[in-house]
Amino acid sequence: MARNSDVVPEVQQSSNRLRSLVAVSLAKAREETKKETKRTETRAAQLPRLLKIVDLLRKSQVHERAAELAASRKPQQRTLCQPIRETDGRFKKNGGDEQAFLQKLSPLDFRAVQERKLDNYCEVRSWFFESPQYAQWSKGKAWHLSCYGEPRCGKTTFAAAVGRDVRSRADAGKTAVAVLFLAEEDRGRSVSTVPRIGTVQAVLRTILRQLIEDELDQGISSALLQDLASSHTHTVDMSPERVNDYTLAEIAKFDAVFVLIDGLDSLDQVTQAALRVEFARLNTLTHVRLMFIQAPDEVRRPPGIRCNRYQECDGSVVLYWHCKHCSDGDFHLCQACYDEGHHCSVESHVLEEPYHAVEVELRTPPDELVNYIQQRLDADIMSSSDLGKRLSDAQDVVRNVKNTVAAKAAGIFVLAKLYMDYLWEKQSLNETLDVLDGLPQYQTDYFNSLMDEVEEQTDDDRRLALAAMSLVATTCWEARPLTFEELADALHDMLGDLADDLTEHKLLQIAKGILTIEARVETQVKPFHMDVNTYLVEECEERFADVGLDIAQLCLESITAAKESFEDVYDQPGALLERLNDKPFVRYALQFWGQHLSVSDSLEACESARQFLAEYEESPGLQAATFLAFAHNDPWHRWPGSHKLQLCAWFGLEELFAEERSAADINATDAITERTALHVAVMRGQSAIVTDLLAANADTGRLCKQGRTPLWEAVEDYDVENGDLSMVNAILEHITPQALNAANPCSKGETVLLLALRLQKTEIAEVLSQHPDIDLSVQDSHGRTALHFAAQNGNANIVQRIIERDEGKDLLKRCDLLGHRTPLMLMLEREYWGSEQDDEDDDADDDDGNTATTTEDPRLMILRLAIQKGADVGVADESGRNLLHYAAWAADHLPVLRYLHSLKMNINATDRRGMTALHYAAVSPEGDRSVVETLLELGADPAATDAQGQTAHRLAVLRGAAQDIISALETPSAASDVEPEDSPLWAQILFKPEDFLQTYEHGLTLLHCAIEARNTQITQLLLNDGRVDLKATNLHGQTALLMALTDSIGDEKLLPMVHLFLEDSSHDFGSDRVDYLAQTALEIALSGWHNDIAIGVLQHCETLALDQRQMRTLLMRAIEVDSEVAVKKLVEAGADVFICRRGDKLPSQIAEEEGAGAGVVQLLSDEECSVLRTMRPVVAPSRVDSGLGTD
Repeated sequence: MARNSDVVPEVQQSSNRLRSLVAVSLAKAREETKKETKRTETRAAQLPRLLKIVDLLRKSQVHERAAELAASRKPQQRTLCQPIRETDGRFKKNGGDEQAFLQKLSPLDFRAVQERKLDNYCEVRSWFFESPQYAQWSKGKAWHLSCYGEPRCGKTTFAAAVGRDVRSRADAGKTAVAVLFLAEEDRGRSVSTVPRIGTVQAVLRTILRQLIEDELDQGISSALLQDLASSHTHTVDMSPERVNDYTLAEIAKFDAVFVLIDGLDSLDQVTQAALRVEFARLNTLTHVRLMFIQAPDEVRRPPGIRCNRYQECDGSVVLYWHCKHCSDGDFHLCQACYDEGHHCSVESHVLEEPYHAVEVELRTPPDELVNYIQQRLDADIMSSSDLGKRLSDAQDVVRNVKNTVAAKAAGIFVLAKLYMDYLWEKQSLNETLDVLDGLPQYQTDYFNSLMDEVEEQTDDDRRLALAAMSLVATTCWEARPLTFEELADALHDMLGDLADDLTEHKLLQIAKGILTIEARVETQVKPFHMDVNTYLVEECEERFADVGLDIAQLCLESITAAKESFEDVYDQPGALLERLNDKPFVRYALQFWGQHLSVSDSLEACESARQFLAEYEESPGLQAATFLAFAHNDPWHRWPGSHKLQLCAWFGLEELFAEERSAADINATDAITERTALHVAVMRGQSAIVTDLLAANADTGRLCKQGRTPLWEAVEDYDVENGDLSMVNAILEHITPQALNAANPCSKGETVLLLALRLQKTEIAEVLSQHPDIDLSVQDSHGRTALHFAAQNGNANIVQRIIERDEGKDLLKRCDLLGHRTPLMLMLEREYWGSEQDDEDDDADDDDGNTATTTEDPRLMILRLAIQKGADVGVADESGRNLLHYAAWAADHLPVLRYLHSLKMNINATDRRGMTALHYAAVSPEGDRSVVETLLELGADPAATDAQGQTAHRLAVLRGAAQDIISALETPSAASDVEPEDSPLWAQILFKPEDFLQTYEHGLTLLHCAIEARNTQITQLLLNDGRVDLKATNLHGQTALLMALTDSIGDEKLLPMVHLFLEDSSHDFGSDRVDYLAQTALEIALSGWHNDIAIGVLQHCETLALDQRQMRTLLMRAIEVDSEVAVKKLVEAGADVFICRRGDKLPSQIAEEEGAGAGVVQLLSDEECSVLRTMRPVVAPSRVDSGLGTD
């Protein structure tokens, strides 16, 4: 013993006192030996033995005391085998000694910590206690629950709340709950500072202590306490092995044991690993449930699994079951379907939960944050605190506080709490409102404390963390978040070998919770809250000074270093993509170097940019690499172009653009997209460069490959909410009549005015319609003019303006090619006129209390104006329907009906199928009795029959109209015209040769009727019969296929019937025909996400008129189903074969991986190479005459 002399005096004094007492007793015994009995003689004879015991005791005490001092000085080197001794040699049943023993077992009273944490607790995560994850975990699973959240978000309090909730939900069975607060202190002591036993044993003993406490509360006998009571020496062995044995014995006494571990990540890595081993052992016990609560230490990625019954359920895969026997390994059931008793199709197969942990992010939903804030405010108001007094009479401020704080916190509880704490100290309402406009000081202090933790690390970790934060903050602020791979590559370019071993786990560790990694499509690295990003950018300049980040220069240096590797593979897409993927940050740099430069004042970066631009046009490798980099980033694959002016226009580099413009052709076009610099500047909203180009007489009439002029780009990109028309107005000042009225051949021949009306961008449409050079008579490929679009969309002001401006062009009489419909028919057909009033004029009181009539229905007003301008109200569409039929069908035009009748229109006029307006009102989907009654009042004949001999009453009955409409149509003779069969007309027909060609109400053929009835058998019969006209249309211009596709969007039961049309390649169903909304079968299938059907339709199509988004979807599906015909048609139609890349792979690579045929792979590969081979030094194209003069 090195320090034996320190303990000898104390032990020696004790021994001397014992010797003195023994000597006195011995002397008395000798004096009384002769007088005392034999019993006394026996006692005297035993006394000398006591002296030997005293000597042995002294030696033992010296040894033990020295060992204790040594262990306290070197706690990690001491073996944990010391016995626990009772204080007075007795074990009492009154409980006092139990508590003393438990204190010796573990000095950490985490029950008391839990009570303190729940003091004044406000529940902000009630969603968790209602979640399926918590419910299933509570039942007992082989997996554990892992809850993670950002630093200081209340995870420890959450752990305390879970412990309380578990206890409250405990059934009659015996339940134990052990809550471990590994980062908390209890009376100045934590698991890491318990003397003599080490952290791991401190944790395990604390679990054992809480188990015993639960046993005492529930009247359960404890194995450890029983052993202690029965021990002759009143001691028990508490070596690590015995602690484990006792823990297992105590766990066995309960039906369920919940162990909640908070703050495991706060311990060192070695201790964490050791404890995880111990917890894993506990988790093997069937009735033990483990929950870990900690900060995120790794990237959470969604499982990418969906329930095999996704069409019948919500498909949630948070919890799911996997068939371990299915050979394809692809059968999964969500928990809800499993609970309902669903199973694998093979009954003998076994389902299992194929995971060891279920993760839950501890975000706080906005509604719960609002509840928390409201509770805080209510408490302040009720207690008449300073904040409460200020807010008690200012409910508008209370609402503002609630909504603003909840929005700013963005689901992070700790930030909401900081805002509320800071508000509490303000002195006036104005100060309270000011706080909501910026970062509260408490929040800044909080962020500073996190950064201080970063600064306290080793020099290498500190430097790496600060460099990562600087990069992440800058890229998020100026461009987009970096992926982890891009960040690691950039850090390597900045710091060299220091970043070689960077992993996702290490990044999260050294960032101290400031950065998070979100795993969606890619792993994006971000600050854990938007306010953190603001703080890093605005408050941490000095902290980042040593890093010296110039992000624009870093981007350009990385590109320059990689440039040579691109040149020899510029026309080999696979090899070029592989090299880009090897340098992820270069890919980012090619996308955003200019964006960073545009906000930089770095002279070095500006000079590097000049050098880059000088090399760009002469480098096919740089152009091809840039093209692929943008294909990775932009879902629409919009890239700057192959000209340096286009690069400057894309990024808004005004100074560099001005330098380059004088020596360049401003109308040079990109070889791939055929866009000019003006196209690019408009598309990117670079108003200064647009102004410069227009002043230099840039060509405003140039069409790019997609048929768009610069004005088209401006109209399409116009933000309705922003309402900034400056770009459109700037172009209109320089545009020629030819460019203004140019038709886009890739968009059904639309002009910019028709585009604005179709997209319902009313502000632009009004500006364009008033332009003196606008041609209002221009028609698209379906014969629709601006008046058709405006009437169909309910743009009353524009309709009125066009009618008033119509100068001899008879726009009101123009009929479209989709049914021979006039603009007035379209106006009455649509239901969403936003400015319309009630059908009947409403009465309102004016200022003098007199009754005044509100503004009339705008449709009626326009109808009156049209009549004045010479509109022919008697014109009929191709089905023979006039305006009365349209008004009756829409069912909300009573003033219009009355007005049309006043024009002497025949109220009983029939269409080609013999139907009157009353027939239409009877079967209108709107079902308005008042329309029926108005028509009858105006003289409609209820006895009139259509071509099939059906009265309006009979049609209403057979079509299932509302009872009030049927009643309104009843006449004395009406009952006799209704057959008893309550079945559709088509089902009552005998299949005679002539029946196959008949049509019924609404123009339905037998095939239409079979589809309407969802009768697959009859549909198959009719399709197999050559007499049925597959191109026949109903009143909506729908062929049977178009009708089936449209209805299938809301009823997937129709999909098998649609497949019947496509199975036989000989079926000529008019795949290129459009309905009255100008939609082809292909477009309808795509709008309903029926991609398999779309591929089938595509193979029947002669021509394709799809945008790149639609073609991308079809191309990927065509690859998956290995349809060489579809791939070839899409490639020939101009599908961008780079737009559909997935997982950093080219379409040809995806096709090869998925086992597509050699023809598909070759088609895609050839097209990819063909595109990249256009990368050549730029040659300016010959100027296209747009009607512009020269300078």
